[in-house]
Amino acid sequence: MPSNNGVNSNMEKEYIAAAATIIAALVTLFGAIYVHRKTAENAKASEHANKEISRIARESSEQHERSLSMLNSRLEQAVHKANSTYSKKLEVLSSAYNLLGSIKFLVESYLTPYTEHSKSGDPEKMKDACLQFEELRKYHMSNAIFFDSDDQLGSSMGEIMGELNRINNLDKSSEGADDFWRQQVKAFQTVIEPSISSVKSQFRKSLQLGE
Repeated sequence: MPSNNGVNSNMEKEYIAAAATIIAALVTLFGAIYVHRKTAENAKASEHANKEISRIARESSEQHERSLSMLNSRLEQAVHKANSTYSKKLEVLSSAYNLLGSIKFLVESYLTPYTEHSKSGDPEKMKDACLQFEELRKYHMSNAIFFDSDDQLGSSMGEIMGELNRINNLDKSSEGADDFWRQQVKAFQTVIEPSISSVKSQFRKSLQLGE
């Protein structure tokens, strides 16, 4: 018959073994709970990070679109302004050229007939030429910003006006040699042609810049 000490010793071992098993199970359980919690926290943190990344990406995309839209708007405004200025410059030069051509025609036809059927010496032609010169002078001053820095029309205004006054003082009613009147035509052409050539050159240069 075994002694009580031996029985007690065996029971202690069994209790210890059972306790160890329970402790191990608890450790495993707590470890699983910890891992689960950490996994859940990591998943939540990851979800938050993904949302934050998505938000930043969305805001960056929206900012980029706004910046691009603003840039395109400014470019369109600049192009429109440039085209408007370009068109206005061509219009100004064309109008000035037409006035110069009309003045030249009136003065030349006043001084000498172009054909045997045309008549020279009509004072209305010189009157119209002078009135158109005044219009040209005012037009040039009002639109001087559209003429190039080397424009000769502005610097020739005084000479053209002086030549018109000189021709006005000629006695066209008295008969004279045809050579004399042809010389007057050449004298006027010498004064007005540089302005005509200058305006024509500016117009052609502007066309080339617009191509």
